[in-house]
Amino acid sequence: MEHVPVTRAACVPLSHLAKRPQKAKFCATNSGDETLAMPTPLVSIVVPVLRDTAELATLLPTIVPQSADAAVEVIVVNGDSNDSTLKCLADQYPGVRWVSSPPGRGQQMNAGADLASGRWLLFLHADTRLTSGWIDEIQATDSLKDVVGGAFRFTLDSPRLIARIIEWGVAWRVRWLGLPYGDQAVFARRVAFDAVGGYRCLELMEDVDFVRRLRPHGRFRCLNVPVFVSARRWERDGWLRRSVSNIGLAVLYFAGVSPRSLARPYYGPAVPDAEHHRASRAGPETVSPLIFRGRTPAELGEVDTPSSSAVSSPHSDDICSRFSVQWSSKGRNGRVAGATQDPHFGLLVAVIIPALDEEAAIGQVLAEVPACASSVTVVDNGSIDSTGNRARAAGAVVVSEPRRGYGRACLAGLLTNAEADIVVFLDADCSDYPEEMRELIEPIVCGTADFVLGDRQGSWRPWQARVGTVLCVALINLLWGTRYHDLGPFRAIRRMSLDQLGMVDQTWGWTIEMQIKAAEAGLRTVEVPVRQRPRIGHSKITGTLRGTLQAGCRMLYTIWSLWYIRTARYIWGSDA
Repeated sequence: MEHVPVTRAACVPLSHLAKRPQKAKFCATNSGDETLAMPTPLVSIVVPVLRDTAELATLLPTIVPQSADAAVEVIVVNGDSNDSTLKCLADQYPGVRWVSSPPGRGQQMNAGADLASGRWLLFLHADTRLTSGWIDEIQATDSLKDVVGGAFRFTLDSPRLIARIIEWGVAWRVRWLGLPYGDQAVFARRVAFDAVGGYRCLELMEDVDFVRRLRPHGRFRCLNVPVFVSARRWERDGWLRRSVSNIGLAVLYFAGVSPRSLARPYYGPAVPDAEHHRASRAGPETVSPLIFRGRTPAELGEVDTPSSSAVSSPHSDDICSRFSVQWSSKGRNGRVAGATQDPHFGLLVAVIIPALDEEAAIGQVLAEVPACASSVTVVDNGSIDSTGNRARAAGAVVVSEPRRGYGRACLAGLLTNAEADIVVFLDADCSDYPEEMRELIEPIVCGTADFVLGDRQGSWRPWQARVGTVLCVALINLLWGTRYHDLGPFRAIRRMSLDQLGMVDQTWGWTIEMQIKAAEAGLRTVEVPVRQRPRIGHSKITGTLRGTLQAGCRMLYTIWSLWYIRTARYIWGSDA
């Protein structure tokens, strides 16, 4: 089985591509022997598979016989090169082109398209069945020069009434919204496929994205010929649950949620990731690929000071008393500039401050950080003002993370503090009182807590922020049986405990994800009251209606996503 690199043609005008002459091509078998030159096939069927041997064994007999007259070409793209179960099928169907590519439906379909020679490309899932008459519809469509693509009518292979209701809903979506999904056997004229650059390598919604980019090039034809789609996902997940989930994922996608984030609740906790190989933290002095998603310091940007050396973390009976002595005796001079360990205290405390255009506040925040902090890292999250320069002037380590997102900034800060024993997260807007960091750290140092939250006191916060917090906290407490009071960003956590959580959220859902996963992991969690004051400068979230809605949607999505995965584990087992 050959391995095909995925390449895409450059996007050029459709009218230019349409004039490209169609050359006769040689038909090749698995052995590579060339036969006589034959005309270009009408349609190339590309079937992406990933451990779908049983489904493929049922599908091939329905489409391979039609390839005998050279009007149809069949290409199977295997996303798992180690899957040896396809070999018997390859021997049984020598007329099929068998290739392998990296996993991911978008990559696999592009790999098949690069090898295809048909005037039309038809992308068929392994659990979808074409019905009689489909080739006649493609031939009729071929004569309609303004048509660039299309899809067949969605039909579930179930006799149940709920299946007919779902089919009606899909038909309504296709008719009025023009959004067929990939299991409807989407097809496209080859020149149009090249014009839009093929499929994007997305974790989910690659079919919706492709159709949306294809439509501006011409008419999209929805055929009345049915394709039968396996109902196994609806039967496994529950008919109503699967349908509501599909609608919710589509709404969130059009609201701007990334396909990577949507793939987690769709596929479960183990989401295929071709770019980053995830692994658990190997030890207290190893940077976790799970948390940092394979990114190196060079990818994160400039780090202004060298990393501190590895240190041990002794825990003795009198650690609390020594920590108290440190607070009162250690001076401020020289503390921020380097990650040092106090001789009276055996734990390194790293403070991470994500900052976006906070030049007016960052100086005061750094000045108020207490001496118990071993290091302070300010993560410049794409600021266009002098936030980074002012933080450097104050002696802080500055890390650049130009891709905006609160979670991204926190992950970048963690990457430069791999040796810390306790991590404190603090906002850069001066709405918190950094000196209260002592109250957050003390339960961890004394061994009575793993995770300490600052419960914000004060009524100055905008009403929409308070309402949103109350709603999210109520949902978390209801679904997970917790007793949280706040979602405040001012928090401290034992580093080893944080690594166990496997944090992945890159935007406003970071704090919610941490609290939910802490509850699921059974961390000893404590909330301590902290004061609040009006922030310095304009809020990027509650300061605008758009920011408020985006942050609110993201937080609610995070809760729904984690609840969905948690429920899936209970229903389908630990492998869900």
